[in-house]
Amino acid sequence: MVATASFTLADNVLGDDTGDDGVIVDQGGPGFPGAARPIPTLSNLVVLLLALLDGAVAVRSIKRAYL
Repeated sequence: MVATASFTLADNVLGDDTGDDGVIVDQGGPGFPGAARPIPTLSNLVVLLLALLDGAVAVRSIKRAYL
């Protein structure tokens, strides 16, 4: 399965950069396959540690509020 996109341009509407002059100019362009770069994320261990820390802070806050 290949992802595709289609769109329609018209003069003097969103996508036309030159106004109502009978010419459609769109400064956008095609994407380049393979140009995507990986996004750095946190490892599962770090996410787990942050969740545990968040839970500990929440429990401490609840205890402090009711004591």
